[in-house]
Amino acid sequence: MKAESKEEKKETKIEDVVSVVSEGGIELGRGVAKYRVERAKGRSAVRGKGQRSGRGSLPPALELTPRYTHTFRFTCTSTGSFTIQAIQLCGALGGICTTANSLVQTWTSSFRILGLKAWPAPSSSSTSGIYVDWYFSDTDLFPDTSKSTTVPEGVSVTDAVSFRPPSKSTAGFWVNSTATSSFTLFNISVVAGSVLDLTVQATLPVVNSTTSSLYGLSVTTGTLGNVYYLSLDGPSSNKLPPVSGVPTTH
Repeated sequence: MKAESKEEKKETKIEDVVSVVSEGGIELGRGVAKYRVERAKGRSAVRGKGQRSGRGSLPPALELTPRYTHTFRFTCTSTGSFTIQAIQLCGALGGICTTANSLVQTWTSSFRILGLKAWPAPSSSSTSGIYVDWYFSDTDLFPDTSKSTTVPEGVSVTDAVSFRPPSKSTAGFWVNSTATSSFTLFNISVVAGSVLDLTVQATLPVVNSTTSSLYGLSVTTGTLGNVYYLSLDGPSSNKLPPVSGVPTTH
């Protein structure tokens, strides 16, 4: 009798499975259906792409501060040595004239220099060339560093001379727009007619959302509301202006 009972139970289970499969999986046992309904209670039934049914789809964390990488091109109109400071570089990255013939308000909240390339013009003497001196903090334990390329008289260099901020140099770190305006990044000596490509990574203001935390540069000419990209060495010197076609003033 016990053997027959086990056999009957076994046959019943097989029949149930066959019944479900024969109906294409549509017919489910009442107990199974009830169990699934109970599990679904109290939780989201949102189904997103690539997610299992019953799991909520939430947007990922998003960086609010816009960040971009761009190469800015400048020309040298006069042979000389130029000290590039944080406020001057912010002006070179662009701003809006907020006071006619008086002030250009920059929009860069922070930046760092990724690299500098220079195409020297034919030199007028053998002592002329491209010279870059990267600045370090006064309390840094690393030595100062520089790189110089001398171009023979009457000869030009066809390939770019590349410079990269050394490790631990001030230009190698992120510089915030709240830094002092005299914060020095590097010094460059260059002959007239040379072309400079400066590649930077910069952010637009979100945290520093007020103009009081951004740099403003004085200019002598400027139309209210116009966008300007200032000279790399600042509007007062104006010896390293952006290439023609880019709106600029001084």
